[in-house]
Amino acid sequence: MNRDEKFDLLAAQEAAGVAAFVWDVATRSLKNSPMLGSLFGRGAEAVFSGMDWEAWVHPDDRARVADDWERALHGEPLRTEFRTVWPDGGVHWLRARGMLSGERLSGGLQEITEEKTQLERLQESNEELERFAYIASHDLQEPLRAVISFSDLLARRIKEAGPESQQYLEFIRQGGARMQALVADLLTFSRVMQADQDQFEMVDCAGVLAAVLDGMKPLIAESGAEIEAGELPVIRANPRQMAQLLENLLSNAIKFRGAEKPAIHISAERAGRQWRFCVSDNGIGFDMIYAARIFEAFKRLHSRSHYPGSGIGLALCKKIVERHGGRIWAESEAGVGSKFWFLIKDGVGE
Repeated sequence: MNRDEKFDLLAAQEAAGVAAFVWDVATRSLKNSPMLGSLFGRGAEAVFSGMDWEAWVHPDDRARVADDWERALHGEPLRTEFRTVWPDGGVHWLRARGMLSGERLSGGLQEITEEKTQLERLQESNEELERFAYIASHDLQEPLRAVISFSDLLARRIKEAGPESQQYLEFIRQGGARMQALVADLLTFSRVMQADQDQFEMVDCAGVLAAVLDGMKPLIAESGAEIEAGELPVIRANPRQMAQLLENLLSNAIKFRGAEKPAIHISAERAGRQWRFCVSDNGIGFDMIYAARIFEAFKRLHSRSHYPGSGIGLALCKKIVERHGGRIWAESEAGVGSKFWFLIKDGVGE
């Protein structure tokens, strides 16, 4: 690359807001574009006179950045984000990317303060929405209980009323019961959204499944379902959410059963640093054009009169899996059965 080409490359990088640098491992010297100093709130001369970057990094980020830098000097890609404190006290976010080649660590640095600010605002907005959903669903429970209770009381008092009055009361009772179930599901959904990573622990999935099956005994007995499971792993997860995930998928398989009694199988296999779970059934299945829709809240493929429920079960499964850093999807054929797959990170050794 000639001098003009280098100049063009440098100009393009700076136009994109990227400050290029090259660190010579042997001589511990730095070559960089003049823009580098400005990203730390200093001029180019501050860098050329000897960049004391550790002193410019936010105290809470120094240890992590030093570790990332040390790993990069041993051949790992440099991928780190950190805060820098400017002389005026302002805090700015920077992103560094680089790669070691021989004795030279080459890379680029760019400011991402605006990006981080937008993400923080979005996170705050989501947290506010989650708190609102939790409070709203929680506070709605009491008036709904009152509606159902007084409807029952009124029904007992007017037993002599005509069939039309009795029918109206039944409509009120059924509507209140449906709303109560919906609010309960929304409350569960909100709790999943608010769950903290600190609530994760090493979980034996076989033990979780055994507890779920024990709680589902009446439903299993009523449907005649046969449920088998292969060897299941130990993963880092929220135990209550894993139980909710398996219970929802199993209940779904039993609910949407065909003429034959339900036959359900749960399995898991390693997929790199993740575990790929599968819950398969011989139920009514569905057309794959609805494969994405079934995971949306309140999206139903069947009428409530045929298959009761709020339509939030699979949406809850999706949210639980995503909170565990994975993804969920389905494979199905109408009249044949369905397979629900989901990935969960191993977590062992973390």
